[in-house]
Amino acid sequence: MNSYTVLLIILASVLAFAISVFQYRYKEKRSRWKNILAVLRFVSLSTVFLLLLNLKFNSTSNTIIKPNLFLLVDNSESIKPYQQELLKVYNDLGQDAKVDKRFTVKSFTYGADFKELDSISFTDETTDIASALQNIEQIYTTEQTKIVLLGDGMQNIGEEYQYLQLGENFSLDAIAIGDTTQYDDLNVVSLFANDYSFVGNQFPLEANIAYTGKQPVKAVIRATMNNKEVAKKNITLDKNNNTENFSTTLKATSAGIKNIAVTVSSSLNEKNLTNNSLETAVEVIDERTKVGIISDYKHPDLGTLKTSIESNKQREVLFLDKPYTDEKLADIDLFIFYQIGAGHKRVVEYAKSKNVGSFFIFGANTDWNAVNKLNLGFEKEDLGQKEAIFATDNQGFSLFDVSDFTPTNYPPLSGELGDILITNPHEILFFQKIRGVDLKDPLLAFFTGEQKVAVLFASDIWKWRMQTYRNENDFTSFDSFMGKIAFYLSSGQQKNRLQLNYDKVFPTPKQALISATFYDKTYRFDEKAQLEITVSRTTDGFSQKTPFVLKNSSYQVDLSNLEAGDYTFTVKEKKEGISTSGSFKISMFSLEAQVNTTDKTRLTQIANNNNGKVYYPNQLANLKEQLLEDDSFKPIQRSTKNVVPLIGFKWLLVILCITLTAEWFIRKYNGLL
Repeated sequence: MNSYTVLLIILASVLAFAISVFQYRYKEKRSRWKNILAVLRFVSLSTVFLLLLNLKFNSTSNTIIKPNLFLLVDNSESIKPYQQELLKVYNDLGQDAKVDKRFTVKSFTYGADFKELDSISFTDETTDIASALQNIEQIYTTEQTKIVLLGDGMQNIGEEYQYLQLGENFSLDAIAIGDTTQYDDLNVVSLFANDYSFVGNQFPLEANIAYTGKQPVKAVIRATMNNKEVAKKNITLDKNNNTENFSTTLKATSAGIKNIAVTVSSSLNEKNLTNNSLETAVEVIDERTKVGIISDYKHPDLGTLKTSIESNKQREVLFLDKPYTDEKLADIDLFIFYQIGAGHKRVVEYAKSKNVGSFFIFGANTDWNAVNKLNLGFEKEDLGQKEAIFATDNQGFSLFDVSDFTPTNYPPLSGELGDILITNPHEILFFQKIRGVDLKDPLLAFFTGEQKVAVLFASDIWKWRMQTYRNENDFTSFDSFMGKIAFYLSSGQQKNRLQLNYDKVFPTPKQALISATFYDKTYRFDEKAQLEITVSRTTDGFSQKTPFVLKNSSYQVDLSNLEAGDYTFTVKEKKEGISTSGSFKISMFSLEAQVNTTDKTRLTQIANNNNGKVYYPNQLANLKEQLLEDDSFKPIQRSTKNVVPLIGFKWLLVILCITLTAEWFIRKYNGLL
């Protein structure tokens, strides 16, 4: 506080004193309350004058900032046999009073997901250590942080975590939980086969075998299809030659789901036999949808259409050239007309006469005057102005479920500006958006008449497929979207009111999910349908009924309670009795069961890369000592200086209210004016 401020306070006090004396010692000489009233008036006036001066004071507060100590606890299935050991170490370290005094302790679990610890179930089917460490680094990048990794070091998805080098504010120690002894072990590392094959065709089967051990071992690889041995190979592996590739070709002789298993066996007394076999399944079908593409215009979209549609092996894409004879067109189940003109009128009329599904794609190079003469059920104004066209969703679309593909934030397609008049019954999936303006003109529409027709009023859909890869690291959602269009257009003339979407083979019970759509008699999505599935296991007669649940624009049923096995099912709409049947298989493959020893090598490497060490449960005291003595992780005292105005002190206002009230009451009680 400087001398000027002190002078102002003195002057304010003198002025308040003078006024009080004048009012009560000079004017109220006969009152016996004059001294008390003078004091009250002096306090009131002094307080008011101080507030009017708006004085400010400096306030200093001290805060102790402790470094972070993050305990990352393995929540995967592989650590479950050692859960008591892990919990004992976690509780001992996490509840240590000295550690808690020095660090801000937080606990997280990792496995399939990284999250703050609220409970530990040891049920995660995969482990991603790298993702957990990267999440911590991104969130707490500026804070001093010590990480203690508790687990077996086994990872089966994500980046190789042992090579990670965290930021300069981080250090990492690991506590190796579990059995660190290395046993001799044979392992079927991977198994590859086609998802689909066709009756009479051959399909490849390939497996990779790995051996961990020092002594040479002789082993036998067997491949079975529906429990019948179809291939066999004798191999010899040792410390240096420790991998073997097994490949063969199998023939699909009949339709249906073929369960395929590859098993490796030897005279070794292996501790872990779970990883000695892998299973997969191939669906053998006896028909294939043929899609014919007709265009005189070369464009990247053509390759995109072929690749995307053929991602489902039940479909084959052919590029049709002139002349378009009836013999050439007879085998086509779906026509794709890409930026056609008047020269393709005969093929358009053929498809219409045979009620063959057709997909018309137009773009910036389309001759609309010629197209409008083809009587396709729509006309477009030809303004000759090219535009970039964005897609906006139509939430009322109900022909089939497209909820897993939304291109509203995707790059624009190429088209032309102009009004569109559709004269056929239709549903619009995507509307056009040009230069930020939402238009009522369709971008992608489906005709619902006797012939199934789809019309896309823009080209460059290859951009959508590439954007899907950027967003999701694969093309799955776009290819699935194109597959649904192809399925709808190539299916029979009468749409099935009950449609199902499911995998023929589910790798694990948790992935067993079936979705369904149900339409009323006008082929509008029915949100009040009562769908129920009856599932039966073919081996023991097990059966259960489960209702579907409405979710977004489809019905879904979760069958994760089922055990591994082969199942048949029937889905029925209870009010109208419409039903459909099918079959699927649930496999029981566990990534976590493939290795049951602690990976101390990778734990040591990640610790060394981040200024830490690997400890074992019996060395927990050493870890605590290191944590408490490490000078790089000391609490820091931080001082904060704040400038506080006098008006912020509430007690001054309280004093003012008390003195004014007391003065008023005394004067009123004694009849003083």
